[in-house]
Amino acid sequence: MITPDRAEIVGFLCAEGCYYAYKGKYWEFDKRRNKKYFRSKNEEVLQMANNNKKIQKRFIFLMDRTYGYAPRFYGDKHSMRCTIKRKSVINDLRKYSKKYNSFDWKLHRSIQHGSKRIKNAFLRGFFDGDGSFTKASANCYRIRFFSVNIKELRKVQTILTSLSMKNKLYGPYFGNRSKTGYYELTLNTKAATHFIKTIKPTKIDFECRNN
Repeated sequence: MITPDRAEIVGFLCAEGCYYAYKGKYWEFDKRRNKKYFRSKNEEVLQMANNNKKIQKRFIFLMDRTYGYAPRFYGDKHSMRCTIKRKSVINDLRKYSKKYNSFDWKLHRSIQHGSKRIKNAFLRGFFDGDGSFTKASANCYRIRFFSVNIKELRKVQTILTSLSMKNKLYGPYFGNRSKTGYYELTLNTKAATHFIKTIKPTKIDFECRNN
C-alpha cells in the first residue's frame, strides 16, 4: 500500500534512481569437502545517487522509518550513491515502477490519482532528487523539473495541475545534458511560491519557504 513516505522514496528513485539486475559470480568454500566451488546467482539492486548531504539524510531517514533498513551513501563527494540490496525492499519499491532509470521510470496510478498527501510527498522526493529552483527576487521563484521521459513527466504535470499549481512544459532540448533530448517542467512566480510552501522541499532553505 502506498504511503506518503513510500511515495517520497519513489519520487527520489524516479528522479535519481537506477535498477540493476545481473548475474553474480563468486567462489564458495565448502568446509566439509575442503574444496572451493564456483557459484553464480541472479542479483538485483536499486541505487539512488545524490551529493547533497541534506537529501542523503532525508532518504536514509525515510528508508529506516518505512522498512527498518538504512543503507548508507558512499563514494567520493562528487559521486555519492546509496545501494539498496535487501530483496523485500526492492520487491516492494518495484511495485510502483518496475525500473528506475532516466528513460524507463513510471508514475504509478496510486500516486497519480492518490490523495493530496501522497501527491505532495511524491513531488517532494522527485524535486529533491533532480529539480532546481532559482530566486529572481525577494519573493519570486522558479521551480523546474527535468526528464528525458516525456510520457511520465506529463503525468507529473497532471499532479501539479490537480494541486492548482500552474505549470508549463518546454523542450526537447539537446546538448551535453542529453543527446536524446530532455524536457523541462516549469512553475513560475505564484505557482512556484505555492509549491515551496506546500511541498516543503528538503533542498530549499527554511527561510525561503517562509518568505
